[in-house]
Amino acid sequence: MNKYRAGVRIKGQLVKTVVFADSPVHARLILQYQFGMDSIVAYPTAITEVATIKPLTPDQQRIKSMQTRVKQAQQAVSNCSLMLVIGTQVAVTSALALIEQARLRQVPCFFIMPGYPACVLTANDRLLFYKAEDLLPALADYMGLSKAKL
Repeated sequence: MNKYRAGVRIKGQLVKTVVFADSPVHARLILQYQFGMDSIVAYPTAITEVATIKPLTPDQQRIKSMQTRVKQAQQAVSNCSLMLVIGTQVAVTSALALIEQARLRQVPCFFIMPGYPACVLTANDRLLFYKAEDLLPALADYMGLSKAKL
């Protein structure tokens, strides 16, 4: 079914109306049957409706932003050769999913935290009992990264 607009004369007044039909001929026949043979002033023309894009609500924007960040993180994990897990207990499912994705690729995971993570460690994982603020500056110095490059 398509939507057609036409002009018809009803009791001497010109009225624009819309009719749903399979073709312009079918639309004309429907209008002639309903309003009379000589009532059509403007023959039916197809109406193409442009889809309106509604702005996202704040909740929808937040969800879309999170989905984008998850895809970016998954892409980064698929290209990494080492994963650093810093200062989290890995109790969040999405973080654990990234670690599992790295483990499937046999990527070593280094956990830097003051305590044990909530996830199970594998033989390829390393656990460093440090606070991130103590270890990361030393790691940056070791790698030759200055604060200007960070």
